[in-house]
Amino acid sequence: MKEVYLKCDMIPYKKSSVNALIDRLYTITQSNYGVLSGNVIWFELLDRLGVESEKEILDAFGINDLKSKIYNITDIGLYQDIESMRVYLMFKIDDSVKCGTECVAKDISDIYAYINKIETNSQLKANIEVTTDGASVSFPKDDPVEHDIVSNVFDSVRAVYKGLNNIKSETGVKTGVAITGLGVHFDSVKEKLGFSISVEKKELDNAADMRMPIKNTIDIAIKKVTE
Repeated sequence: MKEVYLKCDMIPYKKSSVNALIDRLYTITQSNYGVLSGNVIWFELLDRLGVESEKEILDAFGINDLKSKIYNITDIGLYQDIESMRVYLMFKIDDSVKCGTECVAKDISDIYAYINKIETNSQLKANIEVTTDGASVSFPKDDPVEHDIVSNVFDSVRAVYKGLNNIKSETGVKTGVAITGLGVHFDSVKEKLGFSISVEKKELDNAADMRMPIKNTIDIAIKKVTE
């Protein structure tokens, strides 16, 4: 477990406002299974306290842009620095958890949910393909897609690309995923051995937690070419 301190001093602000900020961030984290983006932290600080915190967020979490996601957050609170007598937001992160297939499954489930919000007559709704080499995103040509959906899809596609490459580094397996409104399809390759498997729309839509069938399917795709 490690602690990350966001070096924006909380002392000048009302205790009730700071506590409300912490409660809000923690609630969002819990609803996203321990995941926050830099953008969410930045917006909540700006909206609730008027604090511009982009540089501090990038420095604290070691990320390159605010769209990056921070995983495995278990708690959020306050930390008092004795030397400076300043009080900072503290994020507890479980760094013993390797962000492999579980994190990728979360990002893929987000993409599936986003594209199913698209209003179109096309059953596919969209076609999102991500591999360790790159990604392609296709939306319906004849139907407008909300800006927020497009933006969220691209954010999650970047996270999936990063996650698939992390899996490749850890296992030697090259994986690829295709996501449409009809389900999720996976390919895995290691050396000369390849495998394909899909999760259909019915299974995803009926799952209490969509991440689980996706994670289980990725795990199967990896095991089939490594065991």
